Amino acid sequence: MRRPKMTRVISFRVTEDDWLKIERAAADYGEKPPDWCRTIVLETMKMPVGLTPSQRILFGQMARAGWLVENGFQLLADDTLESEHWKRYRAYARANLADISERALEDLEKVTR
Repeated sequence: MRRPKMTRVISFRVTEDDWLKIERAAADYGEKPPDWCRTIVLETMKMPVGLTPSQRILFGQMARAGWLVENGFQLLADDTLESEHWKRYRAYARANLADISERALEDLEKVTR
């Protein structure tokens, strides 16, 4: 696959301490600092609502907890909460974190419009 021609340049200044951290992070991925920074920026742009990777992790955990609370209360209200049933809900929440997070982000976007 041919790499697209890149015609725009982005530059920014960082402290010496930040530069060393960027160098280490890039080395961990086997990349040079400019390539690593490009990758991070482009990957961050793909994330919904512009969340950073850390924010995405936290949002996912909160969305999963909210999903479990909502469904747990519904099971209690319906008087159908049983141990095995709840274990299935928890397993589903672990296995489908991306879907739960995506739905929560869609709901958030509807509210903020």
